[in-house]
Amino acid sequence: MARTLKVSSEGLLKIEQAIKDKEKVEGWKKQDERWLNEVRKHLEIPPRKKTAKTQEEERFKIDTWKRFYTGKDRIRDYFFIACCKALGLNWEEVAELEQTGSEIQQRGMSSSTTDNWVGRGELIGQLIPKLKGDCRVLILTGITGIGKSTLAGRLAAEFPELTPVLWPCSQNTTDFATVATGLFTDWGEVVSPDELKNPVVLVHRLLNKLQDNQYLLILDSLENILKGDAENGWTEFHDKWWEDFFNKLLSQNPFQSKIILTSQDLTQYLYKKCSDEPILCHNESLMGFTPEERLEFFRTRGLNIGDRENRLALEKIGELFEGHPLGLRAIAGEVLDRPFNGDAAKYWQKYGDKMLKIKDEYNTEEIDQNTQLPKLHSYSRSLRDTLKKNLDETFKRLPPDAYLLLCHAAVYHVPVSEDFWLSHLEVLGKTEDEQIQALDILHRRFLVEEEDNEDEILLKQHPLIRSVALACLKQTITKL
Repeated sequence: MARTLKVSSEGLLKIEQAIKDKEKVEGWKKQDERWLNEVRKHLEIPPRKKTAKTQEEERFKIDTWKRFYTGKDRIRDYFFIACCKALGLNWEEVAELEQTGSEIQQRGMSSSTTDNWVGRGELIGQLIPKLKGDCRVLILTGITGIGKSTLAGRLAAEFPELTPVLWPCSQNTTDFATVATGLFTDWGEVVSPDELKNPVVLVHRLLNKLQDNQYLLILDSLENILKGDAENGWTEFHDKWWEDFFNKLLSQNPFQSKIILTSQDLTQYLYKKCSDEPILCHNESLMGFTPEERLEFFRTRGLNIGDRENRLALEKIGELFEGHPLGLRAIAGEVLDRPFNGDAAKYWQKYGDKMLKIKDEYNTEEIDQNTQLPKLHSYSRSLRDTLKKNLDETFKRLPPDAYLLLCHAAVYHVPVSEDFWLSHLEVLGKTEDEQIQALDILHRRFLVEEEDNEDEILLKQHPLIRSVALACLKQTITKL
């Protein structure tokens, strides 16, 4: 279930009727503060929240109640459910439904990974037979935020016979031995100090594990263990033992497991493997959503694509961002929020010219074609720069507290608890209400991602969002 909920159009009618019924019996108007105590009676705090129930009861104010019954904004899920119970309503019949896909409940993959899934139907139809066939290594490449991890999670849902295992690659652990040890630890197996010093043994042991069991191993953000960067491309593995591992993996028979790699680029080694052994090793370069998929994406986010002017504006926005999912998500959040309240035509009228100007500024890139290896980073540089600039402009239009929270939370390169995020505003002298309101705004704008960690929900930012937010933070500090 989503961590914030909003009333559907049908739900608004049910709420209106329930409040009228209560008014007939108790004489309570919508704005009556007695509703607060009634809702607080039904408030159940989820285990993920570390605050006391009394603290959360105090945070439920008349403004939250108004946001609920007007349906204009999303509110915390536990507040939403308590409001529904106070009215004698089933929250599932009142909340705006979300299109969700299957989730991979593994370390590092957030619940938002397959939420609001749209598009890629034709591509999925092409990739499933490959993975069901002889393809052992599928490599999904593309610019950051294009949907590589999401697609990997969606594909995993198509193979219930395979046990999904997610390993988010980190720049801090680029060597094969450390990653292999981490995988064995997740499987509850011990790696001895001698094995850790001997990559040959670990390569053999991991291959046997994958050969004898049916796993779907997802190595996410492979570029983090490659040499290079987004500006100049990624050239090769930091640790050559990775090549030894893949060489043996592609030569062993039979082999029960499948591997999915997500990366912003291909190394020369992987490019050659895909060329030499296309049946066993396949690369799929992801592009943005098609025009039809863009509109469907906007629809699932709650925007009206039936209105002609709205639809035309959304088509222009989709084209400007070349269907890039992360860019579209950020803009959708801004359009849905105040002062536009879902009016895409009004949004485009105000910001369209400026957005197009930004696009033109970065549309003069030169592409190096003197190499056999496709430089994905070069082809995408214009789009990436356009995205960053537009995101920067979007962030600066946030309310001050939400902007500060977004920027200061960018210092975390790993998911952390909500309290860590809010502590930055507390230090700046913001009240609890102001802190919660700022975080709610970031949720509404789709600028926060959540990750399940046993009984706690951790917060994080997408790498592209974080990089732009960090740049904004530096600008903010410089001005002080």
